[in-house]
Amino acid sequence: MTGTVLITVSVFLFYKIMSTGIIKFWSEKGFGFILVDDPEEGTPKEIFYHGSNSLDRVEMGERVSFLISKNQRGPCAVQVRRIKSGNNG
Repeated sequence: MTGTVLITVSVFLFYKIMSTGIIKFWSEKGFGFILVDDPEEGTPKEIFYHGSNSLDRVEMGERVSFLISKNQRGPCAVQVRRIKSGNNG
């Protein structure tokens, strides 16, 4: 039996292991921007993220951690997680 299988793989280039910031803007359309804490040289102060890249439900003003990746349109945040404060577990 002979056949061809086409596999599509998304490749992300990670700038650094983990970054933190605050949700600056969130749209009901499913995307937003994070204000990056201490951006490294070459990393924007504000970074785009899509809701599908969020591991937790986040709202404007919340602190988050994330990986900085690069897609076809430029830098973006992936694996966005809410940073739980103090006694909230």
